[in-house]
Amino acid sequence: METVKEALAIPRLTLLASADSLVQTGRTYLADLVKNYTSKYEYSVQFVERNPADDLFLFRVTFSSPTPEKPVPEAEAHVHFQLKGWFLKNLRTSQLTGRDLQDVEAAVGKSPLIAEKPDKEPPIVFWFESQNLKHTPERTLAPGKFQRWIDRIVQDKLRLRRQNTMRTAFEISRMNVDGAPIAQLLHEQKIACILDEKSAEYEAQSNARREALTAAATEAARQKEREARQSGRAILTPRMLFEVPQEDLPLEQVLEKVFHAADEDKEGKLSHKDVADLLLASPLGLQRWDLLLLLAAAAHEDRQGYIRYQDFVQQAPGVIRTLRERRKVSAK
Repeated sequence: METVKEALAIPRLTLLASADSLVQTGRTYLADLVKNYTSKYEYSVQFVERNPADDLFLFRVTFSSPTPEKPVPEAEAHVHFQLKGWFLKNLRTSQLTGRDLQDVEAAVGKSPLIAEKPDKEPPIVFWFESQNLKHTPERTLAPGKFQRWIDRIVQDKLRLRRQNTMRTAFEISRMNVDGAPIAQLLHEQKIACILDEKSAEYEAQSNARREALTAAATEAARQKEREARQSGRAILTPRMLFEVPQEDLPLEQVLEKVFHAADEDKEGKLSHKDVADLLLASPLGLQRWDLLLLLAAAAHEDRQGYIRYQDFVQQAPGVIRTLRERRKVSAK
């Protein structure tokens, strides 16, 4: 009765517990509860939600073991606590009156300010992670038993994480004391940059080499043309292709004469390189890519890499005209 009288002596508005005050009461109670059962892990208590229909308050306690060297923990364990509303109300009444919780609950029914227990269910129920097994403090929170549950959950997560290597480079750089992973990452990035630079340099050198070969082939053809003009020999060079009107000298005949003039052994065949150089030096308006398509479509090499130009000149004009038309369309 003494507890009831003191409870009634406190103003009613002080004892009326709002939802926010009950949440704070539950958070403080759980922090004091888990503090006595684990000294190995850091923990934080978060309020999740309230179920007004069943008068339940749900909290989540997160356990982890960060260190100054590894401020980001590799694994965490979550424990979900479900507290009854009537229990939190009586707990807050106990805090305000300074009486033990047992004394407050003993006064149930003797004061309208003390919540009654509506059922025989335990006031606190909790479970680990997503497990279905429900625990109560009287049965599970024995010394050392609660921490063994947390140890098992953390170890299982660490084992799974290391098997699947789910850590990102950002996490790795903040989980190692010696800094070896971040140094390795920087080394890999440096190697990648060097390879990119070498690839770009090689491509530039290849382009310069191709341009030099093209210029050399063109100059060689011009030199042959000048020598032919000076000597007065009956030779037709690629530079002379369009000096003769096409209606008087078809492209097939022009190409055949050019290849025949270059064929010193008069075997009716030239090497792939000679054919390519003659076509590249001629004013046909073909780009290097066009030349590759022309050779792939009309030239047929034998096992020694020679092309019989008499067969080539029969197919080449049609391919050349197609390439020119395609070039004009793309230019528009």
